Amino acid sequence: MSDIPVEILKLLSVTLTREKQDVLIPELHTYVAATNYAIKTIFKKRIPSKKKAHDLLRDEIAERFVFSAKDGQPGSSESFGQRFKYSTIMKYVPERVKVKTDHGLREIQYKPEELRQKFSWILADQYVNDVLKTAAVEVTGYRKLIKNVVSMRGKIPHFKAYQMIVSGLLVDVGEKAVNLLTLSGETLSIPFDKRSRNRVIETLRNIAEKKRKFDRVRLTWNKEGFLNLDIRLPKN
Repeated sequence: MSDIPVEILKLLSVTLTREKQDVLIPELHTYVAATNYAIKTIFKKRIPSKKKAHDLLRDEIAERFVFSAKDGQPGSSESFGQRFKYSTIMKYVPERVKVKTDHGLREIQYKPEELRQKFSWILADQYVNDVLKTAAVEVTGYRKLIKNVVSMRGKIPHFKAYQMIVSGLLVDVGEKAVNLLTLSGETLSIPFDKRSRNRVIETLRNIAEKKRKFDRVRLTWNKEGFLNLDIRLPKN
């Protein structure tokens, strides 16, 4: 665990429209399924560290959960990249790069299909990292628990349904909303409830203006139609 002091901003979203709920709920289901799959595999194969888990599970989680088709079948990075607008991809993958050759630096330009595939793996790596961080927290908590609660021994912990914890290019925090980059290819804007936003408006403004960095965002679904949004950021 990190010793860096952190601050948690606790906000609520507005009640989401049915259209936004239809995009969000499958994302939550996929994240929970991927996390519980990681937890189960870590226990079954006795994987000792997050780094080892990433080495062993990266491609499998990507194919089964990130790149998967709507019917749940494993997918590929090539078809996954087609879900995203080219303008979205260009935010994260440079169209031109300089490479070192025997004759000095040379600029090359990627083809559109190469850019889509590179973006697919950048996003997949971030998603897998977030899933494994979440799984590691659950495993650590379980191992502490069984020292005192004998009845829990031999059971595999489960990450609770209807939540996800994301970072990096998967989520952006603005002054008025959290923007979630979904596996379906959409950027889902989740506006803050006005009352909870006003309590921390200065901090949100600083994040939006890049004066403060945030670490991760936890999204927890309430069946009433809104989200609890916990934004984790290092203290200044």
